[in-house]
Amino acid sequence: MQPFRTLQELVGGLEGDAPALVKLEEETISRLSYDDLAAQAEQFARGLRARGVGVGDPVAIFAANRPAWFISMLAVLRAGATVVPFDAQLSGDELAHVIEDSGVGWAICDAERLDKLRAHGADVEVIRIDLESTDESDDPEPGTPWLELFQDASPDGDDLPEATPENIAAIFYTSGTTGMPKGVPLSHHNLSAQLRMLIDTELVTNDDRLVLPLPLHHVYPFVVGTLLPFSVGAAVIVPYSLTGPELLRALREGEATIMVGVPRLYEALYNGLTQQLASQGFPVGTLLQGALALSTFIRRRFGPRLGKRLLAPLHQKIGPQMNLAASGGSQLDAELAWKLEGLGWRVAIGYGLSETSPILTIKWPDNPKFGSVGKPVKNIEVKIDESISGRGGEVLVKGPHVFSGYHNLPEQTDSSFSDGWFRTGDLGSFDADGDLTLHGRASTLIVLPGGENVQPDRLEARYAEHPVIGEIGILERNDRLVAVIVPDVQEARESATHISTTRWLKQAIHEAVQEQAKGLPSYQRLSDYAISRQSLPRTRLGKIRRHLLEERYDEAGQDKERGEPVPIGEMSSEDQQLLRDDAAKATWELLAKRYPDIRLTPDSHLQLDLGVDSLEWVDLTLSILQRSGVELSEEEVGRLETVRDLLEAVAEAEEETPQQREARRALLDDPEAALSEEKKRWLEPLTPTKRLISRVVHTLLRRLVRGYFRFEVRGLDNVPSEGPFVVTPNHLSYLDGPLVSAALEYRHLRNLYWAASEDAAFGDPVRSYFSRLAQALPVNTDRAAFSSLAFGGSVLQRGHNLVWFPEGQRSPTGSLQPLKPGIGRLLDHLEKQHPKSIQVVPVHIEGSQWAMPPGTAIPRPTPISITFGKPQSAASLRDEGEGDEGFERITDGLEKRLRDLAQRDPGPVYNR
Repeated sequence: MQPFRTLQELVGGLEGDAPALVKLEEETISRLSYDDLAAQAEQFARGLRARGVGVGDPVAIFAANRPAWFISMLAVLRAGATVVPFDAQLSGDELAHVIEDSGVGWAICDAERLDKLRAHGADVEVIRIDLESTDESDDPEPGTPWLELFQDASPDGDDLPEATPENIAAIFYTSGTTGMPKGVPLSHHNLSAQLRMLIDTELVTNDDRLVLPLPLHHVYPFVVGTLLPFSVGAAVIVPYSLTGPELLRALREGEATIMVGVPRLYEALYNGLTQQLASQGFPVGTLLQGALALSTFIRRRFGPRLGKRLLAPLHQKIGPQMNLAASGGSQLDAELAWKLEGLGWRVAIGYGLSETSPILTIKWPDNPKFGSVGKPVKNIEVKIDESISGRGGEVLVKGPHVFSGYHNLPEQTDSSFSDGWFRTGDLGSFDADGDLTLHGRASTLIVLPGGENVQPDRLEARYAEHPVIGEIGILERNDRLVAVIVPDVQEARESATHISTTRWLKQAIHEAVQEQAKGLPSYQRLSDYAISRQSLPRTRLGKIRRHLLEERYDEAGQDKERGEPVPIGEMSSEDQQLLRDDAAKATWELLAKRYPDIRLTPDSHLQLDLGVDSLEWVDLTLSILQRSGVELSEEEVGRLETVRDLLEAVAEAEEETPQQREARRALLDDPEAALSEEKKRWLEPLTPTKRLISRVVHTLLRRLVRGYFRFEVRGLDNVPSEGPFVVTPNHLSYLDGPLVSAALEYRHLRNLYWAASEDAAFGDPVRSYFSRLAQALPVNTDRAAFSSLAFGGSVLQRGHNLVWFPEGQRSPTGSLQPLKPGIGRLLDHLEKQHPKSIQVVPVHIEGSQWAMPPGTAIPRPTPISITFGKPQSAASLRDEGEGDEGFERITDGLEKRLRDLAQRDPGPVYNR
């Protein structure tokens, strides 16, 4: 590459048959050489020129990462125009603002953003990079297909107008942590000086292959992840999507040597890798986890990097060529940096701002000071203004990389410069070796009434060290520190298994906050917090948008989780990419229809927000199968926590073959076919010996219940003398199963089976043995997808009887909860094929919630009553109920019977 003064000259000098872009498609990999990239950029530039685009004219690029994005960017620069990269997630007021403020007359966009652009950019000429011709679109006004500009291009002999170093090459709109985005114009001189400096560092060479998993509207990936590798002839690898599995695939199949990322990306990647190690179990996973810990310790204490050797099996899976992790955008946590070094990667950290093109300092991989951001780069002056309150002082910079002022904001420009020095707004200090350490933003510094200074990001890092706290944003409210906390629900559940359903999450967070506050000065301890189950508002590079925290704090405090589902266009690019999968989109539409009054987002928790637990998984997974043609195994369902988890599982699952689909749809015709051989053994009758023991245990249980509780049984004569029938009690406590058993006579129990919680009834050998004596069937009540339905259908088809708790979980209030539709599906289908009508016996239990409330180990001797209602056929329940489908009417009819049974005169007590 010849020396260049402008980015126009840089683009004009691209050449060679080496790969410039490597794009991972769904199943394939496409490559574009430098010769092809340069030729297409040149042709597109001439087409833009033919359409009237001139030197300095702003041209927006409003699209997701794809090869055409890079070609478009290079073409605009080659034409001498100004690139204005729009955040692909912009919508509403922010989009309208950047369109008006930038004054763009042309916008290069894709289908996903076309409607947004039309709504806010009526005077903008649209160029579609996802269309080759108008014949490809059903839209009557699709915009101009980009290949038409290739045809409009002037002959090669016509020279393009030349840009000067003083011309604006690009306008970047800051990510809006404190309000509307501000335009940051960077000249060809700014960016060329930055690139020449980076080239001299040899951070990236022509032998490298660089993975770029970041949105291109920000100056950091634009310069370091795109222009720098193009400047030296390296290859840029573009992942198929910005999900964890696809990023690992890009590292491996793209043979990447460098990754350009931000701290949150590396945190997610590292956590994903350690979870993979843990999932391998003993001995492989255990050994690899030990090797990682040992490698990190040796690197940190003694210096050598042993991760590549000690973790060779892991590196073979994630990409053995991967060597350098470059982090920017915000400060990388020192502990995470050491972990990445322990993994075997070299970690380089860059510090800078959009206004500085962006890099100001670099901490090189061999510099062990991971708490710092390194030393200033060549030709940049950095000093500390100690007149600013806070640790150290404000970082001031001067040099050729620094912009000259904000776009259309003269007052903010004036306030951002002091005697030619740009005020970064960051607080920092230099050590004796000249390394810069940052202490937060001056604008986010919280000064408390006592004069104490609190930098929220550092305090957030302290609290977030607790595994239960997934995210935390700290703010000031009424001169006190408060916070919005997003819990890690799985960790919270594990740390508070003894707490009731209505309290465990709050209890886990309370304990976490108390624990992390130990050792902190009193003024750094939170005085209050609000729990939110929506991710904190962040920029695309992971910074908290602090001006929105106060609103989120108020919303979370009021527990506002209701409203319409979030529009797909307002989701992150990763989630939008995920929803391009047909099965995932069908599942999202199903959830949006099923939960119309909930503020449904990809972060919505399936249990806490949507109430998807127990037998509702049966109906939901069957509905997903019907909508998308994808089945989810119980093992897969058991790992799901959020809506995003579900969408990813559906997208990654292989669509069923016609034979598999037919077999699954015939689940209720042949329910035993859906059970494994291991599960089928629970349907076998008891041996004579076990039947004798079962009878003895039942006799003892009846006497124990009668002697310990004031126990009343009514309506026992309503239980049919022969089956098949289903007993359907309400559910108040873990005592309900034994109580119903004690209320029945042994003649009822001989052919009676129970759907029982796998965790509660089969958690150890002793409970498993007695559950087998009771003919209980092991169902994972939190995540049962098909086995509960298959067990129930198998029992009834064999002519046996079944106990089924139709609420699917214990009622947290004591009142009857809405019934899950699984029982309705079961009865609706079996009624049509069973030669004898299946009877349903509604049962009302009262008092067991006081005898053994959640969290209680020993039952209390309180009054308990059980009332058996008159048996009903599925047809009669269907006639009484409401709903569009037969199973919905049966479920509703049964719910009405249970509610009615709870309110009516229970009748005489059964004489025991």
